[in-house]
This record gives sequence, structure tokens and C-alpha cells, in this order.
Amino acid sequence: MRITVLIRESARRILKSPRISSAVVLCIALGMAATASVSTLISLTSLRPLPFPDAERLVRIWNVEQGTARQDSLAPADLADLKTGMNSLDRLEATARSRLIWDRPGEPGRRVEGEAVTSGYFPLLDVRPFIGRLITADEFSRGEPVMLLSHETWGREFQFDSDIVGKTVRTLTQDQEIATTYSIVGVLPPDFHGTIADD
Repeated sequence: MRITVLIRESARRILKSPRISSAVVLCIALGMAATASVSTLISLTSLRPLPFPDAERLVRIWNVEQGTARQDSLAPADLADLKTGMNSLDRLEATARSRLIWDRPGEPGRRVEGEAVTSGYFPLLDVRPFIGRLITADEFSRGEPVMLLSHETWGREFQFDSDIVGKTVRTLTQDQEIATTYSIVGVLPPDFHGTIADD
């Protein structure tokens, strides 16, 4: 009975002062819209799960210089030390930013970015090649210059050449002192964009 009286009284007051009522309704609507927008943004950026199996079990290890916030990739020697003394992680794979220059005949050099990875990196993330194959453990241990292309690079640089596997590409380091010829062993799927965030 009391609720009915409150509803009638509220309706009477709204009808008596429509301008104030409209302002109140507008403020509530704007507040709800802002809350929904912020919730959506948080959901898209922070709460969205990583697109890998068992993503909640993945961790990234950095070298951090004491007294600074700078994060550096592990050196190969650090990685080897961690692997021999590791007992709290199931597996340990590595990835590092790689910046090279395409050195293709008759074309100006083009700077490209990628990731240098260990052989178990792609299997750990359950990434399967779009065409070709992944890097093998033997190739990695021998230091053979093999390369997987991103799907985007395959299209932009090689016009989706279906015979790309087995072809080679020559690269230079950024200071152009070291040239390496890589054999292309495969192309990654279109939805895989690596795991290193853009600088």
C-alpha cells in the first residue's frame, strides 16, 4: 500500500515540474551510457582472454635492471641457466623483437619487424602454419637461417605466392653490417600476430 502511495506522489511531482524531471532523466541516461562505454572498453582491453590454449598458465619473464622500470629480453645465456635450474614452470620458450631490412634485388631496402623464437614457441601456443611447416628443434640447435612469414607479409611482399615455401630472402641487420639469407619454411595463419606488444 505504501509503495503505491510513493509511486503516485512521484508521478504527481514529475507532472508538476517536467523540466527538472527531464534533466534528471537525461543525467541518469548519460551516466548509464558512460558506465556501459567504460565497461565495454575494459572488457575489450583487459578482460579479454588471450587467444591461446591454457592462456591463464602463460607467464612472461623479463630482465629488469634494479632501480629502473626498463624491461629487457633474456640473453641466451640467461635462458640456458633458467632451463637447467627450472622447477616451477612446465616449459620455457623464448621470443625477442627482431628488426631487419629486406634486401631484395632491384628494390629499395625495406625495414621489417618480427620475432626471433625458439623451436617450441609455436607448439606451446598451438599455432599451426597456414602453409608449409614450423621451425624444427634440429634447425634451431644448428642455428639454421629459416623463416616463417606472417600472413600479412606473405601477401604484401610476395603477393600470396603459393610456391613461397623453399624460396629465400636476404636480410641485413639495421646497421647493414650483417647479411643473412633465410629459407622460408612456412606462412603463419592470418589471425596470429605474435606475442610482443608494439613499442
